[in-house]
Amino acid sequence: MLKYSLSIFMGLMLVAAASNSYSVPPPEYLKIKDFKKCLETQDFGTWKGWCMPAEKPESCPAESWEQLKALTEIEKLHNCPAK
Repeated sequence: MLKYSLSIFMGLMLVAAASNSYSVPPPEYLKIKDFKKCLETQDFGTWKGWCMPAEKPESCPAESWEQLKALTEIEKLHNCPAK
């Protein structure tokens, strides 16, 4: 009986843990081919992140550039600071 109760308890704990956890999907720009050839990095002090340059870099494929520019407000990357 104790073994059975322990199994039920552990099962309920796993269900509770799974229902309270969530995951955040990766940003859309990571799905765009050659995105690294199109973006620049920006220093935010304690970390660096990707930003969208004002003009398309030469090495950036046109299709990738258009996909990056078409990202919605939620997924859109910040513009890089002017140089």
